[in-house]
Parts: sequence; structure tokens; C-alpha cells
Amino acid sequence: MNSRKEISSVPHAARTMSAIVRLLRPLNMGIVFVTIVAGGVLSDLSAAHWPQILLAAAAGALIAGGGNAINDCFDVEIDRLNRPERPLPSGALTLNQANALWVVMSLTGVTMSYLMTPWNLYISVFWVFALYYYSRSLKKTVLAGNVTIGILTGMAFLFGAVVTGNPSTALFPGIFAFLVNVSRELLKDVEDVEGDRQAGAMTLPVRFGKRPALLMATLLLITLIASTFLPYLLTVYSISYLWIVIGVDAVLLFVILSWWRDESLSNLRRLSGILKLAMVGGLAAIFAGS
Repeated sequence: MNSRKEISSVPHAARTMSAIVRLLRPLNMGIVFVTIVAGGVLSDLSAAHWPQILLAAAAGALIAGGGNAINDCFDVEIDRLNRPERPLPSGALTLNQANALWVVMSLTGVTMSYLMTPWNLYISVFWVFALYYYSRSLKKTVLAGNVTIGILTGMAFLFGAVVTGNPSTALFPGIFAFLVNVSRELLKDVEDVEGDRQAGAMTLPVRFGKRPALLMATLLLITLIASTFLPYLLTVYSISYLWIVIGVDAVLLFVILSWWRDESLSNLRRLSGILKLAMVGGLAAIFAGS
């Protein structure tokens, strides 16, 4: 009898674990991890600080995962309309479980940051509170939430760079990350416009329409494309950076043209994924040119 119960509990445990993974968004956590590693390595190309850099990357990824959990807690009603398959609206996880994950992962990330520099600790605490207030209220306001995510993402490079004591190297990567992430957040707002409107979230496309939001995202990406040439012209990065970043810029131009040609939900979601890949390409360019 007991063995039957144990066997029947295995699928339930597996479903719960799968729901936890989907809640935490491991791809996003991985991007944060790699971004922080990049910030650290770019600031010191030797192997002297690798243990601290990896510790910082793990701490930042945990905080990001916790931020994803608390974001879904506040978004549960909107997700019932926009993304009913997500773990909370589908019933795969409870709000209490998601809140517990946020607390555990955030506290673990902050504790790990305490083992590094004071600036890592300050940034980690700022991240936790900023992600909470973003999820609770900022994301439902015109541009404030988009800009907040852009700043937090750009700071990931700084989080890695301060470990080595050379934060100035995070300037250009941080600016690039800010511009591409604000653009992507605007695109996601356009995707979610109907659910946000019903939930009373006053995002840019809800307040002014889809076209102004896409126009703002377009201007930001054009600014990004133009700014990618600056590090090469200022001899910060080598010719290897330039060749790769030209390819990344071509992808960004494709994204801009595509969302004006096809504003369907499926295409916007596809382009959001392509922008994630463009971030990886941008990192590759910076590494190659450093």
C-alpha cells in the first residue's frame, strides 16, 4: 500500500519541480549569470578573480530567479488572461509556494553577496527591493517599469566588475543592456496589452496605443545600433568586436522591420526571443573585441 502511494507521488513531485523551474525562468537566470561573469571577466582578463566572479554570478542569478517568482505572484490575475499556462494561474504552484521561493532565493543571493565586496552587497539589496516594487506597482505604470528593468539588467555588468575593483569597464555593456532590455520590455507590453488593460495596468501601449510603444522601442533600438560603433571608434574594443556587432545590428534591424510588418501576438513573442539571442551576440562581440 505504501509503495503504491510512493509511486503515485513521483509524478506529482515531478510536476511540482517542473512548475518551479518554469516559475524561476532558468533561461533568464542563465542570462543574468553569464552577464555578471562577462562583467567580471571584462574588468580583469586574468584568472585571479574567477572564484569571486562565479560567486557573484550565482548570487545574481538566484536574486533574478526570486524576482521572477514574486513577479508571477503579483501577475497571477493578468496571467489568467495572457498566459494561463503559467505555474500560478494553472494551479501547478500556490501563491504561498511562490512567495517562499522568492524569500529563500533572495536571501540566499544577498547572503552570498555579503561574502564579496560592500558594493556587491549594496547592489544585491537594491536588486531585491527594486524587483519587488517593480512587480508590485512599477511595471503597471507608463515607462517606469520598463526603465527599471533596463537599469537592473545594465547593473548586472557592474555587479561583476566591482568584484575586481574595475567598474569602469561595465559602462558600454551596461548602456547596451539598458537599451535592448527597455526595448524588449516595451515589446512585451504590446504582447500583453489586452490582459493589462483588463487588469488596470497603465502601461505605455494601454495608455497611448500599440503604435507609440513600438515607435519608442524602435527609437531605442536605433539608438542602440548607432551607439554600438562608439567603442570601436574610441578604441575601447578591437576590429573583432566590430565585425560581430555588425551582424548583431543586422538582427536588430530585422526585428524592427518585422514588428512593423506583422504585429500579431505570435510574431511579437518570436521577436522577443530573437532579442534575447541578440544580447548573447552582443556579449560575444564584446568578448571578442576585449
